[in-house]
Formats: sequence, structure tokens, C-alpha cells
Amino acid sequence: MPDPASSETPRTPAGPAGGPTRDADFEAPAIKALGGGPLEPVRQGHPGGLYLLFVTEMWERFSFYGMRAFLMLFMTAAVVNGGLGWDEQKAASLYGWYTALVYLTPIIGGYMADKLLGTHYSMVLGGAIIAAGHFTLALETIPSFYVGLLLIVVGTGFFKPCVSVMVSQLYPAKDKRRDAAFTIFYMGINLGAFLGPIVCGGLRIGRKQGEVFGWSWAFAAAGVGMVLGLLAYMIGRPFLLNGIGLPEHKRAKAAGQRFAEDMVCAACGQSLAGRPAGSECPNCGTSTAAAPPRRRPLNREEKHGIAVIFIMAFFVVFFWTAFEQAGSSMNLFAENRTDRSLSSGTAQLLHDWATQDGAPAPTWLIALGGMVLLGAWMFCERSWRRGHRVPHPLLAAVPRIVGLAGGGTLLTLAILKATGFLKEAFIPDNFLQEAEYPAEWFQSVNPFCILVFAPIFAAAWLRLGRAGREPSTPVKFALGLILLGLGFLFMVFAGKASDAGASPVLVSGWYLTAAYSIHTLGELCLSPVGLSMVNKLAPVRFVSLLMGVWFLANFAANKIAGTLAGYNDAIAAKQLSLGGIDLTGQSLFYALFTVVPIVAGIVVLLLAPALSRLMHGRA
Repeated sequence: MPDPASSETPRTPAGPAGGPTRDADFEAPAIKALGGGPLEPVRQGHPGGLYLLFVTEMWERFSFYGMRAFLMLFMTAAVVNGGLGWDEQKAASLYGWYTALVYLTPIIGGYMADKLLGTHYSMVLGGAIIAAGHFTLALETIPSFYVGLLLIVVGTGFFKPCVSVMVSQLYPAKDKRRDAAFTIFYMGINLGAFLGPIVCGGLRIGRKQGEVFGWSWAFAAAGVGMVLGLLAYMIGRPFLLNGIGLPEHKRAKAAGQRFAEDMVCAACGQSLAGRPAGSECPNCGTSTAAAPPRRRPLNREEKHGIAVIFIMAFFVVFFWTAFEQAGSSMNLFAENRTDRSLSSGTAQLLHDWATQDGAPAPTWLIALGGMVLLGAWMFCERSWRRGHRVPHPLLAAVPRIVGLAGGGTLLTLAILKATGFLKEAFIPDNFLQEAEYPAEWFQSVNPFCILVFAPIFAAAWLRLGRAGREPSTPVKFALGLILLGLGFLFMVFAGKASDAGASPVLVSGWYLTAAYSIHTLGELCLSPVGLSMVNKLAPVRFVSLLMGVWFLANFAANKIAGTLAGYNDAIAAKQLSLGGIDLTGQSLFYALFTVVPIVAGIVVLLLAPALSRLMHGRA
């Protein structure tokens, strides 16, 4: 996370590592702007292309997280229920490969987009492949299942690295609006991640026919989301993104070749940063055409920075290995060991809300409320752009979260209700008798908490920074690991309660909700910090390479996470005593993810003074 008290904007590489799947490329500047202080006045608002990219990325994240939320459930569901009938070890292994590869392919796809295709064509190609993958999955056969996942992995490689680069290309390098733009974009990411599991999970249960769930509807819904994003992009691009998305050689030709900041004169060593190619050295007058410039050697601080990146990349593996249990072992816990039944009163309320026009309010009134919230957000943004300052940093986040996310959601729900789709798709005939909410809905807790807590964290870092007490980057990193481990304590208690009987006992959903919420706090301490740190410490010539190293750590973590989830039963069969407390079954399995991150966090905390010295005040 960048220092909220400074005006520095982290560099966003446009090379092979242009954008990770966990969206950390947006988090650092976005969280800064969410609560990092009043926006500085500028003469004009944001370009319309930003909102087009907002919608495009929202639907892409809707499709990705919507399908990811029920992927493990589909693989482990019995064949008679429409699933594949795989055991947990086989399902978790494939899940681990899938989530790992979506970190690997953007490194390759980003390079191709930057050097060959340009971000525009790469996005269109990637989005089309992703949509084809989801629709292929909807066929529900073994061959189509493997082909569908492969298509999504390949498509994500082309699509994901391009979006952050295109947002950056909308603004000049030092434009004051850039941080606020990433904030708006960040909202789209989390809105899509929040809605995807709700819609896809609801369709899976709502379209249940006999004992067979509506898997094909859920897969297809994810595909429809990607198609909607592509359609919006293709329709709006000629008007809002004209000229944005050219490959690097065409951009360089249009702008004029200039030397990078680490290029120096071969004759005298004078820096040539930003000077036109072929010009004379300002110090000795040597023609750079006759004596080509050379790369200056890495200095001591840059070497130390690279060392810190590798050290922190090692520890980030521990974080994401535990965190990514969300889609695998914790998802299965939600499905098989969590009481998800609704009370009769709640079931009746939801039934009436989806089927009756006047419950809880007329549909037109819900739509009007959504439009009012959206209008309030647009009014505030326009007012701030004209120079009116926000009295408190947190107030800047309220219209963005409530207006943009809440208003859009209310308007969409009103449309779905008016067309009768809510009743048809989500309310089966036996809803009142067997009312329950889908396990996938727990996957929406994380993006919801990010939207709520991000401005609070940003405001806290701002206040601590002004008082000279803001934690260093390694300390924030350590806090993230420790908070993640503490979150798994709730899963230890849940596992112990579930294993209390001869057969698994269904436990309260609040265990999972609490765990996901605490995990989000840890993510906010660590995930933005990681990308910002790499951007600040990496030498210019190695930014993309070192970002690739960072994402490869995520690749390794996701594969390890899937492998460990597959050994859930094997680990749970053991018994261990810690401090007089006997751990076995699910409590022992989740104790592993409690202890390891906390220990790793303590180690980072002990190393923090040395790491801070190696950073030389740059992060």
C-alpha cells in the first residue's frame, strides 16, 4: 500500500506482469483514494472510458468469481445430483491447478498484449475465450469440463493484464485524477465479485429439478456476464476509448522514442532519462546516435530492494496458501457442515419479495431508489471535480460505495423483479418447505468487507502517517499474516463443534462469516502492500520481471492450497494436543492454517527492522 500521506502514485507496469487475478494492481492506488484524503480539485471530470472499463471489468469479475464459487461443489457433488462425483482430493488438486494457472497465464498474455496485440485486441480476444469457456462448462460433460476450464485460463491470460493498463492510459503520467479513477474501478471489481456468487449460487439452487441442481444455469450465467461486459466494451469503445489500447511499438512511434530513466551516456555516464532518442548528451555533447547509451549498473539500494522483494515473495506464499482455502476446503465446509436453512419468517419474506410487487415496496419505488443513489454519487463526483473539498476522508467513500454499488444493485434487482426473472430463476416451488441459502453466498463476504473496510483502513493509515506512527511495510505484512491466522481460529471452533457427534453436525454460518471477515482485514494489510512495495523497490528495467516473480509466488501458493485441501481427510484423521486442547478432525485441519500464518507473521515482525533498513525509506 502506498503511503497515504504522500502524493506518489505506484508505477503500474504495462509489460508481461500487467495485472494479477487477485486484482492487487488496482488495490494500492484505489485504497489510497478511498480514504486517503480529500481529492485535489481539477478542471475536468473523469473520461467516459473509465466508466466503460468499470462495467467491463465488473462483468468479467462477476463471471470469474461466480463460477469459482461453485466449482468445488460441482466436482464433489454426486452424479445423481448433476455433479462429477469426484473425491475431495482429486477435486482440490484440479481446483489448485486452475486457480494457480490464472496467475501464470497473465504474465504471458501481458507480454503478448504489450509487444504484439495491444490491450484492445487482447481484451476482446480474452473475453471471447472466457465466455466460450463458461458456455462449454455448461454442457456438463467430462471433456467439456476440461476444455472449458482450459479456455477460461487462456482467456484470463489475455484479458486480465490489459484492464489496469487501459485505465492508466486514460490519464497523463502525473494526472491528479488517477488515484480517484482507480478507486472507481476498484469498486467495479468488488461489485462483480460480490454479485457473482450470489447470482450463480442462487441459480444453482433455484433451478433445482428433482434432485438435480441447475449447474448448467450457473455456468451459463457466468458466461452471460462475460458477454455483457464484452458487448458494453465493443459498443462504447469507438466513442469513449478511441486510440486507447495500441501496442507498445505504435504508442512509442506516436509519442516519439525517449530514453528510460536508467539509461546513461556511454561517454560520461550522464543520465539521459526522458531525452529524445538520437539527441546529444547534455553533459559532454556526445551524439547518442553515434555512441549508443548504456544501462547504468544497479546500485546498492536497488540490489537491497530486489533482495527484499524475494524475501517477501517467500512469505506471501504462506498467506495465499491459507487464504485460498476459501474456494476449496472452506467452501466444502459451507456446503456439508453448515446450517444454511432459513427460518420460516425469513423464507416467507424472501418469497414475497421476489414474487409480489408490493413487498417490501413497489418495484417502481425500488428502481427510483437505485436511480437516486446513482444520481447522488454522480452529483458528488462532479462537485468534487469542480474543486469542492470533502470535509473528511471517509465521507468520500460513502457515495462511491452506497451510490455506485448500492444504487446499481437496487436498479438491477428492480428490473429482474419486474420481468418475473427473480421468481422464475431463484424461487423453486418447494422454497417455503425447504428454504436454504447456497454455500456460494459465503464467497461474497470478502468483497463486501473490502468495500466496507478499505476506506477505514486507508483513513487509519493516513491518520497514523500524519502522526508519524504509520507501520512500516514489513509490519503491515506481518499484521496481515497474523490476522489471517486469527481468522482461522473461528474455523477451528467450527470444526470442533461439527465433529461433536457421530456424524457431522451442522454449525452456524456465523463461524464462516467471522473467518472471512477477519481474513479480509488481513488481506487489506498485505495485498495492497505487496504490489506497492514491488513497484517502489524494483529497478525500472526489472519491474515487469519482478512483478512476474511476485505473481509466481501466488501461482505456487494456489497450487499448494489446492493440494492441502485435498488432504483434508488425511490430516483430519490425525490427533494432536496443543496446550491441553485435543485437536482432531476438522479442527486439526484448520489449526494448521491458524498456526503457520501466525508463526510466519511473527518471523516477519522480527525481521521488520532489518527489512526496513534494506528498503532505504522507499516503501
